[in-house]
Amino acid sequence: MSQEQCCQVQLSYHPFTYWTPDNLQFSELVRAHAIYGGVPGCVSCRTSCKNVRCGPSKTCRMRGNQPRCICSPDCTPPVRFRRYRGKICGSDGQEYRNYCSLLKHNCRHRKSVSIAYFGSCKNSCKNVKCYGLGKRCLEDRTTLPHCVYCNQRCEGSVRNSRVLCDEYGNTHQSFCHLIAAACRLGQSIRLAYYGRCRGNATCNNTVCPVGKSCLTNPRDGSPVCYACNRLCDHAPSIRVCGTDNRSYKNYCQLSAQACSQGTFIKAKHAGNCQSRREGRQGVTWQPRRHRTADSIAGSDETKRGIL
Repeated sequence: MSQEQCCQVQLSYHPFTYWTPDNLQFSELVRAHAIYGGVPGCVSCRTSCKNVRCGPSKTCRMRGNQPRCICSPDCTPPVRFRRYRGKICGSDGQEYRNYCSLLKHNCRHRKSVSIAYFGSCKNSCKNVKCYGLGKRCLEDRTTLPHCVYCNQRCEGSVRNSRVLCDEYGNTHQSFCHLIAAACRLGQSIRLAYYGRCRGNATCNNTVCPVGKSCLTNPRDGSPVCYACNRLCDHAPSIRVCGTDNRSYKNYCQLSAQACSQGTFIKAKHAGNCQSRREGRQGVTWQPRRHRTADSIAGSDETKRGIL
């Protein structure tokens, strides 16, 4: 097939078609891309950006006499922060130089990172002002901040719900009420066991749900039902300092240690235990990348991770 014939057929439904005089098998194409980064002698059917549709946030530009789709998002910020030009903390926990940098990151990596809050990414909810109506700052189990939606209307959730006891010995009428309490506190609260809190509760007289083990809370000897079958091979490397004053590679390793000794361990703060310094201006710590939950109400991710 000639170049003209090939390009006439393919360009009707594929904007970036290339032609080569060689009749190559698919395996040969793969090999050429792996070794040479492309097929030698391959010629683009396109000679201009005419009729090239690149998709959202991209525009066509000529590069090396060939059309290329490059990221060119509309960096006009929303009206309510149009005058702001500073750093932004994204919903992925990464810090961006400005709003345009965030949009370009989304375009280049095919992500949908949104604005979490303005300024540098913090290591706690202190001085965090969440972007987005209805969002509040809540610290997760590693004490890192997240801007989440708080659904604090729990009237309809009491029906067919189970009363439960949290790690601090407080009884809640439903899981929704537990989430609402965490939102008010600004920190995660763990479900300890189902049923009303009992003053004499221990691991000896508490039955945990299937798949969970009972750990003893060193604070008062109360039971905490805990998921101990975690695999840490692919857990994010966000170091944490535990309430046992030991540093862990990530929260998963902290959990594994808690399960191995049968004692409930929490994260005191993110980072190594010795990396956090008390000073006149408070505690300082260099934040790292961390996970986020976009909504605290009703998601399975929230039930496993934030609370």
